[in-house]
Amino acid sequence: MSLQTSTISVVIPIYNSSKSILLLYTRVARVLGELHPQEKKADEILLIDDFSQDQSFAVISWLAARDPRVKVVKLKKNLGQHEAIAIGLSLATGSFVVVMDDDLQDPPEEIHKLYSAIVDVDGCDAVFGQRKDRRGSWPQKISSLLFHRSLKVLFQYQSDPTIACFCILSRRAVQLLNQSDHCMKFCFYKVKTLVPNTKKLQVAHHQGQRGLGHSSYTTITRTVLAIKILGLAMLRKSYKKRRLNLDVYVEKKINF
Repeated sequence: MSLQTSTISVVIPIYNSSKSILLLYTRVARVLGELHPQEKKADEILLIDDFSQDQSFAVISWLAARDPRVKVVKLKKNLGQHEAIAIGLSLATGSFVVVMDDDLQDPPEEIHKLYSAIVDVDGCDAVFGQRKDRRGSWPQKISSLLFHRSLKVLFQYQSDPTIACFCILSRRAVQLLNQSDHCMKFCFYKVKTLVPNTKKLQVAHHQGQRGLGHSSYTTITRTVLAIKILGLAMLRKSYKKRRLNLDVYVEKKINF
């Protein structure tokens, strides 16, 4: 595929981030402008509002009214980060899809590095950012440990706590993920299982630097997610694949 005709989608799950969304958008939009300076480039920024309880939806709707690249999805209930990402992947149209959190711990400027890595390696389908230095409070560390132990119990996979959701995917990788069961499908371990030629790349990480907001998915939500995974482990034999039904989960879409 010619890089001149390639497009980039950026999928970002949004949860109670009204105070930091404008800064996040400004930095992501700047990066897309640097990568694709053509005025009418068909890149897109997909903001998936995971049933926020603040003014996040109002802010991203305001952005969508001013920038046609911004596409907004409002969910009917809080589904969690991985489900929100899965919905974003199902709607993304780009030749390459970037996934990142809304808390600015992964600097949007590092998208340059991920993009260069995936286009420079022939046949590469996914590049995950590997954080150089992961700090955090003791509750965060404990919930993270529980989360990764849960993954090991359920999938017999030794996960890597230095890798979160910050990555870039090829169109082929997105198609493979969209065809799979969507429960926890976006974790690195699952992508690596489903997608050939998945790589890691060291990126900057700003722990504690979350713009004007706080972490959208807190220690409590991570712990709840870990408990859910353990529940799946107990029911593994009866677990069946689930398919995304946007009519069930999505309340509103803008700019689609």
